[in-house]
Amino acid sequence: MIAGALTLIMATAANAGNYPFEGTWDCDGSEVKLTSETYSFGQQPTLTISEVVEISDTARGVMFTDGYRIAFFDITSSSMQWHSPASGDTFDCKKTAEAAPETPAPQEQQIAQDAPPAPEEPREQNSALRYPFQGEWTCADSATGEALTDLSLTENDVNIAFMGTRISYEKVSPIGRNGTAFNVVLRDGQMGGIYELSGDHFLLNFSGLSLSCER
Repeated sequence: MIAGALTLIMATAANAGNYPFEGTWDCDGSEVKLTSETYSFGQQPTLTISEVVEISDTARGVMFTDGYRIAFFDITSSSMQWHSPASGDTFDCKKTAEAAPETPAPQEQQIAQDAPPAPEEPREQNSALRYPFQGEWTCADSATGEALTDLSLTENDVNIAFMGTRISYEKVSPIGRNGTAFNVVLRDGQMGGIYELSGDHFLLNFSGLSLSCER
């Protein structure tokens, strides 16, 4: 097939095994679940897949109905790399379970034989800071967009406005290799995950909430 051409095919969209990335994966400590129709990352809302791009025999690009996109590289039956072109995050993933069979009605899917856009370079962070997520943030519900709280993140603790409390960090651990994702354990035992960190935005999983935070 000529590179760049789009081929429309008729397929049974959600039968397990359609795509090599289907299954449940441990991606540097975060659980990722993939079927041929849906994607979930940790506690974030489940996204619906709109298009799958065949980059090579062992690589796929995935676009979602909200415009977000990711890519999977070096896919085998037991491992792959997860990559976000938007943030530059790259995680090593190990398969923990196969995808469960599903039987929805057939639908038309689009598979492209073209490479996805080149990943954007992560924004330069302030090297004087101990952690690149330090600062003042306003966080909203990722699903509804409703503003929920202000966060003040320092090198030692977090002040959560809606809880009216300041909690020290017990441990801060980077996820992946790009400095744009972190696991944060608080002294009171609560845990949070910071993902796709840039100079003015990150995604936060905390206490069962999925938040989108802006500086």
